[in-house]
Amino acid sequence: MALPRFARYLIVGSVVGISAVLFRELLALLMPAQHTGYYLFTVVVTYAVAIVASYLLQRLFTFNYEVIDSHRRVFVSYIVVALIGGSVTSMLSVGVRALLLDVGPLAHFADTLAFIVGALGASVVTYLLNLLWVFRRTH
Repeated sequence: MALPRFARYLIVGSVVGISAVLFRELLALLMPAQHTGYYLFTVVVTYAVAIVASYLLQRLFTFNYEVIDSHRRVFVSYIVVALIGGSVTSMLSVGVRALLLDVGPLAHFADTLAFIVGALGASVVTYLLNLLWVFRRTH
């Protein structure tokens, strides 16, 4: 029995996410100093690599998508959705963090919990956009 599509989406996203963290840590080790500019460089490079990896894996494993449209349309659409997902994650995280900071026992974990909630919320939005727009069936 095959996993539901959304479960595959979350699994692929988790694998890419964990790999991205490890990749960024490796890049950080290669940087000449622990400076904000170098940190930002590692984040941008990692995010770019993760978008490409996620696109390829989601196309193959989640959506079983054979490219009917041009690769360019599908890939550019995927990048737009990834940027929307990043925005949704940021907005949700900031809002949830503000709420959690007022909850005594959770305040210590506010950053981590808020990021998890934001990422999960964004995954619903990006899944639907990818399903209905990026990897839509045209036949």
